[in-house]
Amino acid sequence: MDNLSLEEIQIAAESLESTRRILSLAIESQYVGIKIITILDKQGEQLNHIEDMGHINTDMGEAEKTLTERNKCRALCVCPRNRTKNFGWSRLQ
Repeated sequence: MDNLSLEEIQIAAESLESTRRILSLAIESQYVGIKIITILDKQGEQLNHIEDMGHINTDMGEAEKTLTERNKCRALCVCPRNRTKNFGWSRLQ
């Protein structure tokens, strides 16, 4: 240390402190990056659930339409009195 001047020691200390700050900022940036990735992943999952809900609505609409058609058919088969006179029996004969 005898060969190093006080100015050189001070520059080395400042350089070391600067390196420590850079390392600290790098670690903090890594933490923030991980947090952002986690948030984006959750948002992606939420979007997938929303898209699935769209499919559910479509499927429910189709199911409702099918049930309505089934009920119409069942009503005609089970309750003949519910048939209209102009059902089209004359066309079948």
